[in-house]
Amino acid sequence: MDELREYTGVIHVHTAYSDSFGRMPYIIECAKQTGLDYVVIADHGTLEARREGWEGWHDGVLLAVGVEVSSSKGHAVVLGLDRSDPWRRTHPNEYLPEIARRGGTAFIAHPERSNRGKVYRKRQAWPNLRTDCYAGIEIWSYIHDWFEWVFPWHPVAGLRNPDAGIAGPHPEVLARWDEAALRRHVAGIGALDSHEIRLPIPKFRWSPLRILPTEHQFRTVRTHVLMPEAAGDGAADVAALTDALAAGRCFTAYDLLGDATGARFTARCGHETAVMGDEVAAGGPREFAATLPREAEVALLRNSEVVAQATARKLVHRDARPGVYRVEARLAGRPWLFTNHIYVR
Repeated sequence: MDELREYTGVIHVHTAYSDSFGRMPYIIECAKQTGLDYVVIADHGTLEARREGWEGWHDGVLLAVGVEVSSSKGHAVVLGLDRSDPWRRTHPNEYLPEIARRGGTAFIAHPERSNRGKVYRKRQAWPNLRTDCYAGIEIWSYIHDWFEWVFPWHPVAGLRNPDAGIAGPHPEVLARWDEAALRRHVAGIGALDSHEIRLPIPKFRWSPLRILPTEHQFRTVRTHVLMPEAAGDGAADVAALTDALAAGRCFTAYDLLGDATGARFTARCGHETAVMGDEVAAGGPREFAATLPREAEVALLRNSEVVAQATARKLVHRDARPGVYRVEARLAGRPWLFTNHIYVR
C-alpha cells in the first residue's frame, strides 16, 4: 500500500475527433481546472489524437488515448491499440479476441443499455459473452445515467440541474458484475461517455449555449486509481495506468457530492494485506476495512449480499468465508463510492 499513489481521473471522453465539442487543448484545460491527474480519451473508431501526438503528459495531466469500438452488437473502450478497425456490425465475441491478440485492453462500455434509457432500451451483449477477452466493465456511465432520468420526462430539469436525478450504477449491472467476479477477475471502472453539445446560434460562429459542459462532467463520476509513482514518461505511465485499471486497483466515486480522495478498502490476515483487485487464498479470518475521507452510509458486500454496514468514516468486519468482497458508500442516501473487489478464493 505504501508503494501506491492515488491518481484521480475520468474515463471515456469524446472530443472533436469524433462527436463532441472541444479539441485537445480544451480537454486539457478542463482537466486542469477540475484538478484531474489523467483523462482517458475514447473517440468513436479513431486514434487520430494519438497519431497527432497528444498521448502523454500535458501541464500535469496524463492523456491516455484509447478508442470506443462502436459496434451495433455491443460497445467497448479499448486502450493499447495501434489501430482500430470499424467493427461496426461485429459481435464482441469476435472483435474482443482480436483486440486481445493485438495487445489491447478492453472494458465493456455502458453494459446496462446502448442508448437513452426509457426512450430506447437495447440490452448489451454483456454479460452473456462466450469470450473472456476483456479486462472489465463500466459499472457506472454518467451520461447514460443522466439520459435515463432526463428522457422523456425531465428535459428542462435535466438541463437546469443535470445532477438532480443521477441514480448511480444499475443494481442489475452490479449484481451481474459480482456474479461474473465469482468466476474470474473482472475490473469495474467509472465512466463518463462525455459528449459536450453546443447549440448553434444563427450568425454566430461560436455558441455559448452548452449542454453538459465538459468541465462540469469532469467533476462528476471519476475513477481513483492506485498505482506506482508516475515516472514522467508518457508511454510508461499510460501503460501503468492501463495495468492498474485492468487489475481493478481503483474505485469509482461521484466526486461532485464529496471528494473521495483517500478512500481505501483492504483485507488483512496476519502480516498480509490485500487491496482492491487482489486475489488471496481462503484460510483464517480476514479483517476487512473500509476507510473513507468523511462519514457516509457504508456497506461491505460479499457475493452481492451486505454482511456489514454503518454510518461512519470506517467500517471493520472479520470474515473467513471465500467470496468476492467490495464496498459501497452513500452520502445522504445518494450513490457516492463503489470499490473493486477483493477476491478470496
